[in-house]
Amino acid sequence: MKRFFQFIRNKDVRHAALQKTFPRVIIGLLICFLWDRFLNSGGRLNVYGHAFMAVGLIYAALSWLNYLSLDGVNAPEIFKKKLFKKPPKRKMGDMIDYVDEKVVSFEELDDDERTAASFVANLIAAVLFLIPCIIFTLSK
Repeated sequence: MKRFFQFIRNKDVRHAALQKTFPRVIIGLLICFLWDRFLNSGGRLNVYGHAFMAVGLIYAALSWLNYLSLDGVNAPEIFKKKLFKKPPKRKMGDMIDYVDEKVVSFEELDDDERTAASFVANLIAAVLFLIPCIIFTLSK
């Protein structure tokens, strides 16, 4: 866990985590509202009570897998070679040469820093979906 806090102190990891959190929350909201529109057509179940809980638990499970990966538990090599194969990097010119700060993208981080950023992004998304669910359940 000490290594995790060392990663979080890095500004680039925090920035990458926040960049990854926003799309995950948007995708989760889209899934919740599509569930409400098409699967919950009778209106018997509430979006805050059920869909947000499901999406929040999925993000919590993904963050747990990222935590295990930081702890040293990884997928077997067979799955890494076939499922997680990265496409080759393209060479592109920077459009922001005038910025004094060095901008580090998610792909430029090393593997542990990427995993830490994904862990934080999944954890934030899980909390953002589980808090309304808990509030809705307690207010009943």
